[in-house]
Amino acid sequence: MPRPRVFVSSTFYDLQQVRQDVGHFVDEHGYEAVLFEEGHIAYGAADAPASYCYEEIESCDILISIIGGRFGSSSSERRYSVSQAELRRAHELGKQIHIFVLQSVHTEYETYKVNRDNFSIVLRHADDRRVYEFLDELHRLDRNNAIFPFETAQDITLCLRQQWAGLFYRFLRGAPKQPSPHPRTEEPHPAWTYLRGILELPWTAAFYTWADLAQLLNSCGYHEDPVVSADQREWSRYRDGVQYLIRASTTLFTGPNETLIPRERWVDTLFTMDQTVIEMQKKT
Repeated sequence: MPRPRVFVSSTFYDLQQVRQDVGHFVDEHGYEAVLFEEGHIAYGAADAPASYCYEEIESCDILISIIGGRFGSSSSERRYSVSQAELRRAHELGKQIHIFVLQSVHTEYETYKVNRDNFSIVLRHADDRRVYEFLDELHRLDRNNAIFPFETAQDITLCLRQQWAGLFYRFLRGAPKQPSPHPRTEEPHPAWTYLRGILELPWTAAFYTWADLAQLLNSCGYHEDPVVSADQREWSRYRDGVQYLIRASTTLFTGPNETLIPRERWVDTLFTMDQTVIEMQKKT
């Protein structure tokens, strides 16, 4: 029986145990983990070893990118490391990508962002500025770039468990045999179209419940904030010094099962989005 192939991409020596734990998690879920240290990549004599890693990604379905504080070995493009080039290749091919950044690096990245032009600053949690330059590049992508901080391999596997459950649920919702309160033969629900515009998505994502909506926003890098009002729920994302805040009215879903309201009851004010520039003052 065919099963998804999952390429685990990272530097090796600093993240060896994390790679092993994530690989075990993938295998235990019935997927096929692809790790170079396990001999899963066939290296030929014609090209450099890294080129065979990029080639292997073509036959994989998912790439898990784990970013720590080491830049690693440089690729043929000196600007990028091998693991960075692997992620770039997966993105070019349109593969499903999950990106995890070590918490200390994720935190220091905020300091880097307000000191990009200060080349004398000492960065303590990354051994090369190109680690943060690459994070800049990831944040500028317009899709498939949700980034999650982690401290342990368990943080990664817990997130993957939730992400894959959400993807599978979305797949089932989209299957033709799955009954839907909003049949696929009709026009998309206006809530879906409106949220697509807010998120600037290249596709329309269907959601029917709060859980669906939360999974969608989470996959786009948004995290739900603590309850601030009984009338709405909100999710936030920080990118390039800007806070993006999406609010959804609690009247968006109705009934005992809290399903999406009928299309005729939709109004644009059920979703709102605010942008706030976050200014970080430098010490003098």
